[in-house]
Amino acid sequence: MAAKQITKDQPAADEIEISIFGPGLGEAIAVHLSGGRWILVDSCLDHFIGRSAPLIYFDAIGVRPNAAVDLVLATHWHDDHVSGIDQLVRECPAAHFFCSGALRCTEFVELLELPVAVQGLHFTRGTAYIKKVYEEIGDRFNFAYASSRILQRSVTANGATVSIEGWALSPSQAEQILATRNLGALVESLIGTAGIVPDRNPNHASVALALLIGKDQILLGADLEETGDPLHGWSAVIASSTRPRPFAGTAFKVSHHGSKTGDHPGVWSQLLVPKPPACLSPYSKGGRVLPTASDVQRIYTATDAAYITRERPFRRPASRRSSAAALMPQSLRRMVSPGHVRMRKKLDASSWDVRLFDEAVELRQFKTT
Repeated sequence: MAAKQITKDQPAADEIEISIFGPGLGEAIAVHLSGGRWILVDSCLDHFIGRSAPLIYFDAIGVRPNAAVDLVLATHWHDDHVSGIDQLVRECPAAHFFCSGALRCTEFVELLELPVAVQGLHFTRGTAYIKKVYEEIGDRFNFAYASSRILQRSVTANGATVSIEGWALSPSQAEQILATRNLGALVESLIGTAGIVPDRNPNHASVALALLIGKDQILLGADLEETGDPLHGWSAVIASSTRPRPFAGTAFKVSHHGSKTGDHPGVWSQLLVPKPPACLSPYSKGGRVLPTASDVQRIYTATDAAYITRERPFRRPASRRSSAAALMPQSLRRMVSPGHVRMRKKLDASSWDVRLFDEAVELRQFKTT
C-alpha cells in the first residue's frame, strides 16, 4: 500500500524515480534516471500558478532543470499532454527535444502557420504549444519512431557506472504514413481546397517509451491506443522484432488514462513483469471521464498495485463559495492543481516505494462522478 506524504525531497544518486502529475491541464512525467539526471515526458499546467507541473516539482526539491534534464519528449500533440511544454524547452536548454515522428513532414510545418479551427477535430491547442517550441528551438527538433533509441548515456551513482537507454516503441511506419496523409488533408481543408478531413486521432501516433536503467526497465505508455490492426498501436509494438528484447518493465505508466482503447493484454503479459505497480492520471472532457469503473476493474486484474494522481478528475463545487472563488472564471471553477504519484527504488532493488501527494490515491478510490 502506498503512503500518503506531504514533504517532497530529491531522490538519492542511486535511486530511480518516476513522478506522474495530473490532471491540472493534462499530464506530465518526470523520471530520475539516477546520478542526478532527469528526463521529462509531456507537460501539464497548474491552472492557478500557470507553470508546468514538473518545473513546480523541481522548484520544491531544489533541482535546477537547466543543468539536470537530458531529454524533453512530447509524446503527441493533444493539448492535455503538451500544455506548457514550451516552458520545459525554455528552462531546459541543454535537453534534447523529441516529438512523434508522425510530425516529420512539411504538412505539419504548414499546419503550424494556419489557424486550426475545424469543429470536433482532435487538433486543438496542442498545435499552438508545439509551434511555441518550434519558434524556440527551430530546426533542433528531433523525431521519435518505433524502435529508435532516443537516449543513450551513462551516469555515475555512488561510484558505480549506470548505463541508460531510452527507446521509442511507436509510432510504427504504417502510422507515420497515415498521419502524414491526415495532416495533408487538414492543411488543404484550412486553405479551402478540400472538403472532409479524415480525423486521425493523434493518440495513434503517440510515443510509448521503454527505459533501460542499469538492470531496471520501465514502460511509459503515453496515450498509445490499440485498434486491432497488427501494423498499428500496441499490436505493432508487441510484434516488433527491432524493439529492445528481452524487455520486462517493473513499473508501468498506463496508456490513455486507463481507457479500454489503450489496453492490450499482451502489454501486461509480454512487456511487463507479473503484477507491476502501475500509475495513471484521470481525464475528463465533455462529460467523458477516464478511467471508467470497468477500466478500474480491468486494471486490477493485471496488478494489485495501481495509483492515480487524483481521487476525481475535478473538484466538486463548494456548497458555499468564498469571495475569491466567486471571482474565478466559470471555466476554471472545477479545475484543480495536478496531483502527484511518486515511485522510487534503489538501483537493482526488487520493489518500488510509492508515495502519494496532492490528493493522489490508490486507483480503487477513484471517483468517476
